[in-house]
Amino acid sequence: MTIVLSDYSGLINTIILLYMHLIYITFPKKDEAIKIISRLVKDRVVACANIYDGITSIYEWEGEVQQNQEVTAICKVPDNGVDKAIAKFTKAHPYACPCIVSVKVEKSNEDFLKWVENYNKVDY
Repeated sequence: MTIVLSDYSGLINTIILLYMHLIYITFPKKDEAIKIISRLVKDRVVACANIYDGITSIYEWEGEVQQNQEVTAICKVPDNGVDKAIAKFTKAHPYACPCIVSVKVEKSNEDFLKWVENYNKVDY
């Protein structure tokens, strides 16, 4: 997101506001989460992720209450890459209706926020 402001001397200054998203996802197994997320990190879609094993999920599916062990992941994604990340997660995910939720982060450690925002722009 870019906002253009004019200062008193008539010069135009550009202020770039950086945002990232946390994408919360559930997976049936840890190895599937690692495989999918690793591929998206390698493809520079996801900057990094944390994977949490042994989560108990309770939900209704096809008319019955289910209780299963799942894995959750929180992935950090630049603001400009959220739609692409959600599409790639949806395509690669083993569930018919995967939980993929994005939350916009407006405050963070500034250096980390810059790193995430620029992650998919950097070529090594």
